[in-house]
Parts: sequence; structure tokens; C-alpha cells
Amino acid sequence: MSLSYADSHIHIYEKPFELDTHCLYVVPTYSIDSIKKAELFFYKSHENKQPRNLIFAFGIAPQELLFKNFPLNSIDDLETSFISKKQFFDAIGEIGLDLHYGTLSDLGHMQTLFERQLILAEKYRCPVIIHSRKAEHLIFDIVKNYNVKGIMHAFGGSYEDASKLVDLGFMISIPPLKSKERKKIIKQLDMEYLLIETDYPFIAKSPDLIHESSKMIAEYKGLDVHYVETKTLENLSKLFKIDMHKLEFFD
Repeated sequence: MSLSYADSHIHIYEKPFELDTHCLYVVPTYSIDSIKKAELFFYKSHENKQPRNLIFAFGIAPQELLFKNFPLNSIDDLETSFISKKQFFDAIGEIGLDLHYGTLSDLGHMQTLFERQLILAEKYRCPVIIHSRKAEHLIFDIVKNYNVKGIMHAFGGSYEDASKLVDLGFMISIPPLKSKERKKIIKQLDMEYLLIETDYPFIAKSPDLIHESSKMIAEYKGLDVHYVETKTLENLSKLFKIDMHKLEFFD
């Protein structure tokens, strides 16, 4: 089977569905519980001989600190945990800062968690998947100090923020949600720096809504939808150094 499009952010393990063998899925985690769910999904996909069109990412999102699901003293165990699970995970994410749920008083702890995971990504040369809400300028000031590249998931910042992050080697991922600023970003950024995502089941309630993201880009840039899906697949494949023509499938 050949790939024809990619979803750069989808939590398949939360509400499993029949995978499309034409899609390359990036599956981030955000908590200890979701890491366990992703591992289980990985094992089941092997047992059922499903195609290897899944990229899993290991991460603790800032919300886990805010909701007190991840104690700060567990940060020291992150590298040991990641190493023990390295066979499952090809990226670090989702990680970042959240000033929608959090406040400036939470920023210190969130930044500590974020930077410890950036260190992991830099050390093990993994792409990062960044969660940012109302904190894009802070994200830039932090990631510029690390030799990392990756994805700005469901990017909700300004075009100016997006442009600066692109200059650092990040791609801007577009969910199926329209906004005035997102339209500006899509129209002004080159296709080389755009990805599409659903964030299923949180933003999009169906994985099929990935095509709404590609239609939105096609509409704003005056492009063919098929080209948008092919190009964003190519962009993601370059980030993860995947040869689409040599993608492994189970026998």
C-alpha cells in the first residue's frame, strides 16, 4: 500500500478506529497513562499485523502538571522511562507550555518539565511535538536554545510567531479549525512548512476530518487538495527521515 496523506497529531489509542493504510499517523502521548495506552496499541498492532504507518511520540504535556496528574519530582525519572521504551517511540511529545489552563505562577514548573524533555530530544536526536496555548513567544525564547526541530501542534499563535519558529526548523500543523490568524499563516507561509492534523478525538471528533484541514489550506492558497495532502505527507516524511517508498509492512 502506498501512502497518500498524513495526520501529524492524532491520539489513536483514546478511541481506536480502523486505520487507513494510506495515511501516515503521528501518535503523541501526553501523560503516563497515555504512554501506557500507546504501548498497548503498539503491541496490538503488531499482533494483528497492521501496517507500520504509525509514529509514536513519548511526552508529558504541561496540563499534567497543572491537573496534578504528574508530580514534579517524577521529572528525574523521565530519561530512564524513555530509554526503556525507546523501541516504541521515535519522537518526544507532546510537550510545551499552556497558559490557557495555567497561569504565570505555574510557568516555572511547566518550563522545567518542558526543558527536561527538550534535553532528551536533543540528546537522542528526536523530533519534538510542541503543545502551546497562549505561550508561543515563550516557546520561541526557550527552543532557540536547543538543537531541536519538530512540529508546532494545532498552532494558534500569530503569523509572526509562526515565522520565527519556522526559521528554527519547526513545521506548523493545521487543525480543522478556521480563524483569521490561521488563514494569514496558511496564505503567507510556504507549503514546505505546513502539516495537517486532527488532534482526534479532542479537536476533531472523527479522523476523517483530516481532509477538512487539507481543504482549508487548498482554499486559502488556491491549490489542489490532492497536492496539499501529498506535500504535507512529504514534509512530515522529511522530518522523520522516512522513505515513503520503503515503508515497512507486516508480512
